[in-house]
Amino acid sequence: MKQLIMLSGPMGVGKTTAARELLDNISRSVWLDGDWCWEQGSHWNFSRENKLMVMDNITYLLGNFLANPNFETVIFSWVMHLPEIHHEILARLEDYDFDVFDISLVCSEDELKRRLAGRDDIEAARALSYLKLYDELENTKLNTDGLSPTRVVDGILRIINADAPRCIF
Repeated sequence: MKQLIMLSGPMGVGKTTAARELLDNISRSVWLDGDWCWEQGSHWNFSRENKLMVMDNITYLLGNFLANPNFETVIFSWVMHLPEIHHEILARLEDYDFDVFDISLVCSEDELKRRLAGRDDIEAARALSYLKLYDELENTKLNTDGLSPTRVVDGILRIINADAPRCIF
């Protein structure tokens, strides 16, 4: 069965690094970073129209990846700080047959501040405000405090290779 690995977490937690390394460690995999579907330069516009467009872009690409027989695992990384985002993505993909591994990468507030040092103050404040929202998600959490990217990927691989319950939406 195909797999969809959904990696969420606040900006700076290590989603992109982990996804890139997962891609190198899982054969027949493909990766989509949600930000690629709405890169807008330095001044992002979070209007309703843009949010709808981005969700259309994301689910279109994920659906194509899931339908493509050349891929067994689809890795999707994005902030996804609200349960509604997870639910909407999965609802739009209900016509495909796949297992979902919904994993939030988290870390302590101090660690996130350290990782965000030197970034734009507004972006850093947003990332820190989102951190506590991941506690509310009904998914698997992986704390990345003190872990190298390789150890984070090892943790993700343990989660997807375990006989643990998968997220069901």
